Amino acid sequence: MFVLHALGQCLIRTAITTITPRADMCFALASFLTRERGNRVPRRKLERLFWPSMRAADASHSLSELIRKLRRKGIHIQRDEAACIWLPRDAVSIDIEALGTEPPTSIAVRDLSVLPGYEPRASDAFNDW
Repeated sequence: MFVLHALGQCLIRTAITTITPRADMCFALASFLTRERGNRVPRRKLERLFWPSMRAADASHSLSELIRKLRRKGIHIQRDEAACIWLPRDAVSIDIEALGTEPPTSIAVRDLSVLPGYEPRASDAFNDW
């Protein structure tokens, strides 16, 4: 399991490492799959989202490389024969989702800015997402 820390900070902690926005494409894909966790996402959709101007074969290769990097970093991306990838719902948590369980006094003193300072450079399509 890994955690996306989005409140007051901008990082992903896995059992192996910490991924920051400096690892631009890794952070972007991990964030996207975290948001979509539990849903199968077609590889073609991701290829168009992250590499819209690249040839399909090159975009497919880039996505495969990125998935391998994330797996080495402790993010266990699933795949199926229908060319979809996903994160199981229980493979990741987001700190924002725990806000409902915190007492109001604790929330009052927290920095509630979401992904502060994150300026994705993946693609215009990703920025629009």
